[in-house]
Amino acid sequence: MYIEYYVFWRMLRIVCILLMASVSCVSHDLNNLSGPEPEPLVCDPEVSWQNDILPIMASSCANAGCHDGITRRDWMDYDEVKRYAASIKQRTVDRSMPFDGPPLSQEQINLIACWVDAGAPR
Repeated sequence: MYIEYYVFWRMLRIVCILLMASVSCVSHDLNNLSGPEPEPLVCDPEVSWQNDILPIMASSCANAGCHDGITRRDWMDYDEVKRYAASIKQRTVDRSMPFDGPPLSQEQINLIACWVDAGAPR
């Protein structure tokens, strides 16, 4: 009887140790679900509305039925875009804009983010 009791508790102890080890591994894996940290954005200090952002807006945003100034805000107007720059950055980074047409390239998204972070210079 004593041997059975001893074996039972010994086995229970081993099972508990294995269970704790497996929970620890699962917890570690769940903490890494977000993936690796994104690389910091390296911005060109010369990014500007006229040279960099306006061409993106003209080709991807300010087209018929989208941000053409008729159905939605006019993304060809600097003052209008600057007013909503933070929102535009967020929506391009999370890829919810543009919602029609081809998606922006990562380079275009980075240009918009850099432009907004620089204060949306003309």
